[in-house]
Amino acid sequence: MFFFVSKSKPELALRIERGLNIARQDGSFAALFEKYINFNDVKKALKLSERTVLKLDNPHLSKATLDAAPADSLSTLLQ
Repeated sequence: MFFFVSKSKPELALRIERGLNIARQDGSFAALFEKYINFNDVKKALKLSERTVLKLDNPHLSKATLDAAPADSLSTLLQ
């Protein structure tokens, strides 16, 4: 997941990044997902083996953003 913030609001980008890093370090980020998302149920509900994946290029994404995203983000998330 990416958060895109206006270039005119660098303080907002820093605040979001700082908050997410704190949540990741103290375990609250993972706890939030574990509390509200059961990935086994998600996999079953999505029926991924029955779906067709359409990959679309987005020319507006920077190389840094493309390099940061796993090649197959959804499969990585649900493994």
